[in-house]
Amino acid sequence: MGKFWNTCQAAGGAASMYTWVDEEIQLPADGGQRATNEGLTFQPLREIMWDTLTWESARTETERKAGLDPGKEQAVLKSWSRKMMPV
Repeated sequence: MGKFWNTCQAAGGAASMYTWVDEEIQLPADGGQRATNEGLTFQPLREIMWDTLTWESARTETERKAGLDPGKEQAVLKSWSRKMMPV
């Protein structure tokens, strides 16, 4: 995962901090092999991140309707940090 996050950070050109919260990710039993056999291709991660950041920076606040409000996000991250690093 370190390489993934380092690539994301390099694409954004900023010193960012990421908090990884474990979640189960559902992948097809064949790991996606059937899709690639049918012609699915992938862009380089750096290109995906750059395109995503460019798109996100062009959006307005009213277009952002998903996710946690900043106060709740801080509370969740604080709670997670206490759970992972008890005092």
